[in-house]
Amino acid sequence: MRAEDSTGPDRACDADSALAVPPARFRVLLEGVAAAWESGAELRFDPAAPRCRFLRDGAEAAIVSVERQPFGAVWRVAAPGRRERAHASVLPALRGLRGLLCPERPGGRVFFARDDGA
Repeated sequence: MRAEDSTGPDRACDADSALAVPPARFRVLLEGVAAAWESGAELRFDPAAPRCRFLRDGAEAAIVSVERQPFGAVWRVAAPGRRERAHASVLPALRGLRGLLCPERPGGRVFFARDDGA
């Protein structure tokens, strides 16, 4: 299958294909977690790249970005006065972001169970 024919959810067919994550998906993901965590942060998205600043009371609380590397996506999470952290996937990046924005919230867990109809 040629790349331009691919329409699956994880393949972009336009200019966004050079990015690790299309900006629209990046935005939906971060807006969703900010709302779910009730972080109270204001989100400011970079229109040119998958990058977002989280502001609290007008001050920068965190920055999240993702970039494509030859080996895959690299998610970066940074906060003022702290060392930037690089993550190989979105889940550890979100865990680190939650720790910065909502340290009082415990980490969530997802359990999958089979329903036998009982």
